[in-house]
Amino acid sequence: MAVDAVDATCAMPPADDADSIKARLALALDEMADLKQARDGLTDENAALRRERTELENRIKLERKGRSIAGYELQRSAVKCHSLDTERRYLSMVGDISSFDIDILETSLKNQSKSLAISEFECLQLERVLVEQTSGLREALALLDEERRTHEKQQEEAERESNTLKERLEAAEADREKYKSMLKLARATLVQGQSEEGRLKARVAELEQEVQSLLANLENAERRVPDSEELDELQKLLDDVRQENNDMRLEIAAASGIIAENEKLKEKLRKQKTAQQAKLDTSTKHVEKAIEMCDQVTGTLTSRRGRRKSQVVTVDSDDADDAENDDDYDDNKPSGRKRRRQSVSVVGAFNAIYL
Repeated sequence: MAVDAVDATCAMPPADDADSIKARLALALDEMADLKQARDGLTDENAALRRERTELENRIKLERKGRSIAGYELQRSAVKCHSLDTERRYLSMVGDISSFDIDILETSLKNQSKSLAISEFECLQLERVLVEQTSGLREALALLDEERRTHEKQQEEAERESNTLKERLEAAEADREKYKSMLKLARATLVQGQSEEGRLKARVAELEQEVQSLLANLENAERRVPDSEELDELQKLLDDVRQENNDMRLEIAAASGIIAENEKLKEKLRKQKTAQQAKLDTSTKHVEKAIEMCDQVTGTLTSRRGRRKSQVVTVDSDDADDAENDDDYDDNKPSGRKRRRQSVSVVGAFNAIYL
């Protein structure tokens, strides 16, 4: 094909060769302008991709800060739940001791009523002791009620904190979905840029072939008309086309570098996504664990309240049995004062352990 074109060119007059070469050069210049416009479009797309990468990095930094704050709040909630569980155990033991002390006082009252005939003075002393201990028990019960209310308030605060952590977890899920959509858009843009680069390379190859054919035609024309000014101008135009071709090659190399940079950005985004998913799974496990601890605390409180009610019913039935079996009272059992001393010593021991 090229030989036929050369022969046809040699057969034509010199003026026609110059006109055809000018026309081809004009077409080549138009195509070079189109290629420049495509290059500008690729440059704008790459700038947009860089801006999106900067925004993604800023958002990821903000999300890391939110994750660290959520982890700190979760640790605080776990510590509070643990302390509340310890206080609840202590209050339960104190309540059991108080109920046992009340039973002892009631039994002591019955025993002292039997000895009224022995001494009026002892009866007065027992009444005074009973009044003092009753007032002390009322104060203790009031303190226990106050502690129970405080514990309930703290439990409500723990539940509110757990709800806050759930809301933050949902917000993190929404951000992750948004990052997924942005990553898909970046991938589509990268694929489009790669296809555009292939098209530009193919077009540059076509232009090189046309330049080679133009050079061949120019050499033939120079053989026929060596001193023509027109051929000098054509030679200058060909030099300009060569220079533009070289510039286009440099721009394509730069575009290849940008595509490689986009590939690195894509890999970095993939790694950040994997790390973010791992952190999200860890935060979810911590939140579920905190919720389970709160549920365990609530269940334990409910079961212990039920046990206290059953103990009160058992104490009432034991009092009825004692009223029926007053004649079987054993003088070798410890008196009310000794039992009170024993209960006070037990309370002191528990205070020493938990305080």
